[in-house]
Amino acid sequence: MDIFTLTVRGIITEAREELAGSMIKTLNGYLQKGLEKGNTLVKSECLEIYTDIFKRFGAFMLRQNSLVDKNRLMSAISVLLGSQCEISLRKRASQCMGAFAVALNSQQL
Repeated sequence: MDIFTLTVRGIITEAREELAGSMIKTLNGYLQKGLEKGNTLVKSECLEIYTDIFKRFGAFMLRQNSLVDKNRLMSAISVLLGSQCEISLRKRASQCMGAFAVALNSQQL
């Protein structure tokens, strides 16, 4: 799991914006499913990947309405913030929500 996450995060870091749409579209379904139905480790890894995506391609992703269901994603992250899960998972959810909020805020500027 760690190797997979590091690889995906490396790809996100190195990817050009022209490839962002197809990359996000490919990853989003898996990441969303991991957030909603995965175990703690899977949820944690998905949150880290989403955080990287928001930091690198947040404004691009939010301009492309068809890439991600923003309400569903925000709901999934919010559930993790309010749950009685491990504190490390809530911390990652908080970081992810923060990166998501910055991307949403920059979209409106």
